[in-house]
Amino acid sequence: MRLNRFFTERKNLRIGSSVKLPDTDIIHIRKVLRLKKGDRILVFNGEREYSAILTLVTKEVVLVKLEELLKETFEDSDKLRFTLFQGLLKAGKFDTIIEKTTELGVSSIIPVECDFSQTKVDVVERKLDRWNKLAMSAAKQSERIDVPVIENGIVFKELGAELKNYDRVYFFTIPRKKIPESLEVKSLTKIKANSKSKKIAFVVGPEGGFSPREHEWAKKWKLEFVHFDAPVLRAETAAIVITGLMHFIYSK
Repeated sequence: MRLNRFFTERKNLRIGSSVKLPDTDIIHIRKVLRLKKGDRILVFNGEREYSAILTLVTKEVVLVKLEELLKETFEDSDKLRFTLFQGLLKAGKFDTIIEKTTELGVSSIIPVECDFSQTKVDVVERKLDRWNKLAMSAAKQSERIDVPVIENGIVFKELGAELKNYDRVYFFTIPRKKIPESLEVKSLTKIKANSKSKKIAFVVGPEGGFSPREHEWAKKWKLEFVHFDAPVLRAETAAIVITGLMHFIYSK
């Protein structure tokens, strides 16, 4: 039987530790799952996952004892990391992107205010806590040990300096007549992974895609222009498909 998984922010975990689960999980544990003392669960903290046994279940507190280390992730410089720079979308659509790209293994998501964004960057700060909780919930459901970070937003023109920290950066565009013909755009199917590239970023636009001046900025920053050999996708669908394809391309 699949065991229920719970997240703890506590970092100094070891076998035998007694861990207090978040108060926000108490009602779910008692009323929905109807777990009780002696039942077994899984506990993870973004670095390790343990099997655990419930030792105390009350209205005020839930305690578990860690029994066995099951999985562990390391800060490895050779580990592939995928960062999604996502153009801000209408309310609700960004939630979908966070949930689904977390399930697909994205490492971090950075909201970007673009010319065609209908949501501005100044609203991001008050949404970060909820967005990170959503990422944590998706990581729990998809059995990830690590949890992606939803970072504070930036405006598009600030991307140039930020993207210098990555080995490769893919800029996803939709070729249109308004976009300068001088821009070289490669089909997504033609991308070849480089084994030396470990920090990969992909930049996906909002509804309506990127503006002509954003394409010019991306050209100046020497980003790799790519597009789909497929019908035009919704912005939230594109982000999900791209995340999955990047993992496929780089895991070959």
